[in-house]
Amino acid sequence: MGAIDKTKGSGTTLTARLTPGTTTVTAQVASAPPISISFTVVAPNSITVSSNVDNPPGTQDVNGVEAGAETGYYDYISPTNVSFDHVSFRENGSVSYPITWPDGSTSTNFPNRTQIGLACGDSFFWDVISSAGPLIPVSYLYVGESSVDFSYGDSWTDQYKSDAGWVDFYSLNMKVEYRGSDRKCRVTYLGVPGGWQGPFD
Repeated sequence: MGAIDKTKGSGTTLTARLTPGTTTVTAQVASAPPISISFTVVAPNSITVSSNVDNPPGTQDVNGVEAGAETGYYDYISPTNVSFDHVSFRENGSVSYPITWPDGSTSTNFPNRTQIGLACGDSFFWDVISSAGPLIPVSYLYVGESSVDFSYGDSWTDQYKSDAGWVDFYSLNMKVEYRGSDRKCRVTYLGVPGGWQGPFD
């Protein structure tokens, strides 16, 4: 699996294919016994959250007129004992969808999720998870004279590019919650909640 740059000389380069599997390279000098070494291409198999940082999308004010939240997450692609430097990744399923709010208002959510980019030698990336907008009028949370709890969720897959094309390797999910008692909001990504944020002026 893969290709040898040249088959004779003092050095060569093995370019591994992007499809998981094992290839063996055998070298021989003159009449010496040949020596073989195997290389394994390992596919990514999961994503885990290592830490998160809140990034409130406005100036917080208990009497604010907008609600929402934004939290950034450090995500690790596993297994972490291999290099994915030459692998292309992307998120699949960043599709807009309608939301009907407690007061009857409707809006369209355009998911705000950063694309996957790994720094050289790293196995983690920064992912920003936001609520719709990311801000909505707090009036959307009212039924009559009282604001109420409200939540919605989303899910998608992350993919890596193999020789055959894009391959799903992990399913992800998020949840956005609005708390009626104080009109605060938080996002939860892969089961890890950010802080309660807002409301904002």
